[in-house]
Amino acid sequence: MKVAYLTRIHKESDLIYSNLLYHYNIGIRNFYITFNQSDDKTKQEAFRFFKDFDCMYHIYLDNDLEYTQPEQFNKMSKDAYDAGLKWQIPIDADELFYIKKMPLDDFILQYDNHKYGFLVFKWIDYHGPENELAFKWKNRQKEPRKESKIIVKWDPECKWGDGHHLLTAKRFKISDIPINQGFYAHYPNRSKKQLEYKLNRIGKAFIDRFGENSKRPQVETYKKMQQDSTYIDYVWQKVLDKRNNIELIEDQIF
Repeated sequence: MKVAYLTRIHKESDLIYSNLLYHYNIGIRNFYITFNQSDDKTKQEAFRFFKDFDCMYHIYLDNDLEYTQPEQFNKMSKDAYDAGLKWQIPIDADELFYIKKMPLDDFILQYDNHKYGFLVFKWIDYHGPENELAFKWKNRQKEPRKESKIIVKWDPECKWGDGHHLLTAKRFKISDIPINQGFYAHYPNRSKKQLEYKLNRIGKAFIDRFGENSKRPQVETYKKMQQDSTYIDYVWQKVLDKRNNIELIEDQIF
């Protein structure tokens, strides 16, 4: 079964090769990648993967600072659909899509009788020391995030919402997937420096899209960081406190 991998990446040179390789190894052969103001090293790592492995890839260049993620994903989804790739998996560079105990094609085939729709997966954070956050299957947070993630059997009338966590049109849910069958693994906040860069970049993008008076938390955090150079210390300490005060699971999934 043909499945499309969709991503929009910025400066993720430390993750993108490993991310692409993991999803290649679970059976994906069609990659749609939007480089959003990506640096040369990020692009080089992606093309190194495409040189090393036999797959189809489609590249898009997005040089806008403004937050245009839904529009970019809609374009990739349309192109994938037109190429015959109805099932589509949106991935961030710091995420892995995990299916347990069966090939990806076999898993999706169970739901392929539906004309269109989406499957809902839990979204789970992994924590640990900074040098252990690069896709290690351990230190999994016991409770998933309140937000979920989806994979989609696309229809031309579907539309992605913010962060490709949901659809804003043709919102037919096929099924919720139990965590013991599959989930999205998320490896956020790899370092204080990476977090500060990400919050500044996202804040600027959201202000360009929604305005300085937006009440979105990304905008409010960015404005606090601009007003107080030590605010990132507070934000990073909250990350460390969370790591130290939540119940973690040592995964034994492979």
